Amino acid sequence: MGRNRFAIEVAVGVLLSAGGWGTYLMKLYFKVYTM
Repeated sequence: MGRNRFAIEVAVGVLLSAGGWGTYLMKLYFKVYTM
């Protein structure tokens, strides 16, 4: 659970700093996590 929270926070940080790249990475992360 804690690791999931950390991953989400990192994803949000990347999203804020990279914009489009962050969105792409988040989609990739969610694909892996939902598998």
